[in-house]
Amino acid sequence: MRRPFASIVVSLMVVSCAPAERTVVSGSPTAASSPIAVPTASATAAPATFPDLPVLIATGADLQRYRGGKWELVARVCPGATSTGRAIAELLVTSDGTRALVVCWQTPAGATDAGFARETYIVDLASGAIKEIAPVGYGVGALSPDGKQLIVGAWVRSSDPTWLLSHWSIRDLASGNETEILPPGNHFMYEWRWTVLGSSYFQPVSFGGGGVSRNEAGTFLWTGVGWRKLSDARLIEAASDGSAVLEFTDSMSSADRRVGVIAGGVERVLTPQSVTFEQAVARLGDGRVVAWRPGTRGLPGGYMVIYAPNGTPTLFPGDFGFWWVHDNRWLVGTDSSNLYAFDVASGHFASLQTGRSIDALALLPH
Repeated sequence: MRRPFASIVVSLMVVSCAPAERTVVSGSPTAASSPIAVPTASATAAPATFPDLPVLIATGADLQRYRGGKWELVARVCPGATSTGRAIAELLVTSDGTRALVVCWQTPAGATDAGFARETYIVDLASGAIKEIAPVGYGVGALSPDGKQLIVGAWVRSSDPTWLLSHWSIRDLASGNETEILPPGNHFMYEWRWTVLGSSYFQPVSFGGGGVSRNEAGTFLWTGVGWRKLSDARLIEAASDGSAVLEFTDSMSSADRRVGVIAGGVERVLTPQSVTFEQAVARLGDGRVVAWRPGTRGLPGGYMVIYAPNGTPTLFPGDFGFWWVHDNRWLVGTDSSNLYAFDVASGHFASLQTGRSIDALALLPH
């Protein structure tokens, strides 16, 4: 990946002077070597079994929850046949973990094209009750943390009937009313988030089939009346003080990524210059940043990296997944069939063979 802007070049020079990385063997962290608070229990070998975390997955047509070492059915949401072989297309969960928004691959009765309409439901995760809501079309962006608003995309035909454009809106889920936030255009390959900073999208410079200028690329925040550019980088997670974790990449498939932060409008790269690929995982409540540094791309082995607020990194070797969620202590990842967990408080890794496909993943409050 290339660094196209001066602020990142300056940050790289600062990081190059940071203290050397420390590697901690995950099975035996010590108080002297750990970069985090000493765990309440003594840290010995990594746990033999996967922790009893309230992991929610979409698998086939079902939402299933892990509890007491077993999988239990929460709800069968999308039982109809689809041409893709997958039933659940999207799973979004409210911040309090009480409800899930589920989008199916299948079309509602009377619809003929899933590109324009797909069945959409709200699931009460305590009772399993399912409520159908208005279908979504081209895409699903992000769900507001309180579960009241949803970013949705829809196709529209251009003056050339063979060419489709997309537009994006914020839908009020109670009334069904939508407010357009991006007019019809070539809005493809956007990654949407809804953080404490509000709704946002990330547009990479390069994507399959095309690219955009650097002015058009980056993370943009919705102000309520328009878009404000936050950074050329990809927003991962933000805090109430306006600081955020960033990932610097020109393409979502790029072999060159680095992790950094922004605070007070100033960006700083945390990944050392000698490392070309590192993925941002989380920002913890105390300001530490967690990143994943894979060993061999496509395989689960690598290092979990915890950056202290001053930028000092400590590495924990182990296996982890290719996409992940967290609850400020536990990180849970998956490779679409296995689950991997990392305990920030102890530096321990654990894994679980689920025996099922994992099409989407969430970690509920506990």
